[in-house]
Amino acid sequence: MKRVMSDTGLDKPINSETVGELTALYDNFAERLRECADFRPVGNEAQDLAVEAMENKLFDLQEEVVKRASKITLRNKRDIKDLLDFWHVATVQNAPDEVSISDRIIMNIRDYFDEAVLEI
Repeated sequence: MKRVMSDTGLDKPINSETVGELTALYDNFAERLRECADFRPVGNEAQDLAVEAMENKLFDLQEEVVKRASKITLRNKRDIKDLLDFWHVATVQNAPDEVSISDRIIMNIRDYFDEAVLEI
């Protein structure tokens, strides 16, 4: 049985200002959600309910991070690249089996920016 991380820090407000910070948060929440998914109930009702509550909180936090990322004003090519990286983490990295054709189009744009940003 895999242990689930504690819920420490989940009640802090999300104060990230950049897409890069939001990407790191989203990725962290996704990792913690994978741990919740790997958790196997052991018959301890309090522990099982705590893991379920943490999972629900993590889903809410992920949704808040996505909303914040969608509202960040893009000012330059680096911001665009960072937002494409966020999209990659949120869409492709965490659900590779669900990549759509439109996702593949955005992946091509992201790949272009991987090369183009080096020229900035």
